[in-house]
Amino acid sequence: MPPEIHGAEKGQTTAHEPELPLPWKQVQSAIWLIGLAILFWQGWIWPTATSMPTRPSAT
Repeated sequence: MPPEIHGAEKGQTTAHEPELPLPWKQVQSAIWLIGLAILFWQGWIWPTATSMPTRPSAT
């Protein structure tokens, strides 16, 4: 089981993790979503069989 955090309720941040103001949260979310969309669109999420190094054949 993960250790319990005492003194902080669910959803609250601690002193070493400052929370961003609302407009910056939305900007950060938009940047992440745009980045993920580009990765999926370009197919860069998972390596393909052609981009993986191959082992030399034992002939």
